[in-house]
Amino acid sequence: IGKRRVERMARRWQNVRDFMKIDTVLLSLIRVHPNVTGYQLSTIIKESTGHISGIHLSKIYPALKRLTECGYLMFQSEPSRGRLDQKYYSITPEGEKAFKELLAAPFEFGPSRSTFDDFTLKLACMVDVDDAIIIKHLDQGIAHLESELDAAVARERESSETSFMTAIAGEQREEALKLWDHVRTQLRDETEARLAWLVALRKEYDR
Repeated sequence: IGKRRVERMARRWQNVRDFMKIDTVLLSLIRVHPNVTGYQLSTIIKESTGHISGIHLSKIYPALKRLTECGYLMFQSEPSRGRLDQKYYSITPEGEKAFKELLAAPFEFGPSRSTFDDFTLKLACMVDVDDAIIIKHLDQGIAHLESELDAAVARERESSETSFMTAIAGEQREEALKLWDHVRTQLRDETEARLAWLVALRKEYDR
């Protein structure tokens, strides 16, 4: 496969992920904030899920239009003096079904560490859903992080992560290795902390 084709496929896949993320957030928030405008949603996002992943207002309106055309949202228009009519959105039964299907779908972790933010964002959207969906999501996250830790330990044992420094010599190499060791330790500690958080949360659903 050519480089350009691979890049196009990667961009297309990223666009799909972005659409799914935006749709999940909007449907989740509109479920608990019915009859809400696009601008109000922007404010709600900044105060809630925006701490995990922000969605700019310029992306909210096209998403609302798309979700409405799919039959997942409906709106009522009210006149606004000197401006376009205000649209107040609510979720439809079809939207409720689509939302639950989005939550039930397995999360696909990517190579980037930032995908854990998307995993957390999806978890934050699981308001007023069956515990089974939340448990399934948590179990998947736990399995992924355990695999990540196992891989990190294996890399440290083989020292494969520092093989790229073979071209560096002397004192400069020692400093580079020391810095890389700090970075690697921080990444492992972060993964362990995330895993401990998910395990503790998972135990809450065993009670």
